Amino acid sequence: MRVAAQRDSLTTKKRAEIRPWAKAGHADSQYLLACGDRLKASRERWLQAAASQGHPEACFDLYRSTRDDDWLRRAVEVGWAPAQHKMATMLAVGHPYAEDWEGSRALYLAASRQDYQASWFLAGSMLLLGHGGPADPDQAVEWLAKSATSRDTNAPAAAEILAGLYERGLHGVAKDPIRAEFWKQNFQAWQDSFQAEDLSEHLLQRGFEGFPEGLSASVLGHVLVNHFTDSANIATVRELLRRGADPNFKLPQDDGFPGSTSLSWSTRNFEILKLLVEHGARVPFECGQGAIVSVHQVCQSGRLDILRFLVEEAEGKTALGHYDDFYRTPLIVAAAEGHLDIVDYLIELGVDVDEHMDETALEVAAIILH
Repeated sequence: MRVAAQRDSLTTKKRAEIRPWAKAGHADSQYLLACGDRLKASRERWLQAAASQGHPEACFDLYRSTRDDDWLRRAVEVGWAPAQHKMATMLAVGHPYAEDWEGSRALYLAASRQDYQASWFLAGSMLLLGHGGPADPDQAVEWLAKSATSRDTNAPAAAEILAGLYERGLHGVAKDPIRAEFWKQNFQAWQDSFQAEDLSEHLLQRGFEGFPEGLSASVLGHVLVNHFTDSANIATVRELLRRGADPNFKLPQDDGFPGSTSLSWSTRNFEILKLLVEHGARVPFECGQGAIVSVHQVCQSGRLDILRFLVEEAEGKTALGHYDDFYRTPLIVAAAEGHLDIVDYLIELGVDVDEHMDETALEVAAIILH
């Protein structure tokens, strides 16, 4: 990760520490000072200093502020993916440069290989259609699949294209009903997501007045899980469940690396949590990127009563040996927060006190004491 990613948290004290490095010619320090500078003149002076040394972000930022294409070209030359994507788009549409699909394709691919998500769909499309070079269906499908499973705005379109390719056997892609069905479901999940956004807004503004009937369990589950983290009330949850909302939305059957589920946020309200468990809500046993495991949350908040319920009534014991996004077990979380009653309870249950991927519960507790 480049140090520039830290710029938003740059304090006045830190700026003073960095300034000598910037004056000595350290490009990253110059860029950090530029990003935190509210004065346009000094900001551009530091950007110029960093860009003159080939700092990729500084080059691209100078292009965006000055619209001087020379800085865009320099950012492309030093391999900055956002600049490559921008130049690729300009070449594809022929403005302000001459149309150059071969150059555009090469740059989209270069940005894609640096995991720049916005380029995945466009690189895949050009490879599929043979724009800017020979068609390459295998590589096209690879980039389209990455786009379809990303958070990029083109993800739904990528899933829809893949479903059609496998269903009808187009553009050199062999028919495959199983893959076609997989991408259809993926596309449907995106549609459900957009529909759930609208439904959540409806509930916030009008409640269940005029709320449509006959919605799928996944759509209602999406509303339940993703859109009531702060404003959830038991009456709303009860009605969504009555209508068939899936409380395990986003939780795969093998419990491996789920997204946040209904039990992930309901630990703030014991009555809602009990209601969800009554309707079959399951405890996430593992945690992937961006997921929240309810057992870890309870150990952090210090609610021993809820933890007992999850362990004894909702198979939560299975989650006690797993890690959250910060590589902490529930015991480590409880120790870090100083919840002695929960630590005692977990030890009584027989959890491994030495289980860790970074620091043990004892080491965390010792740090807290200091």
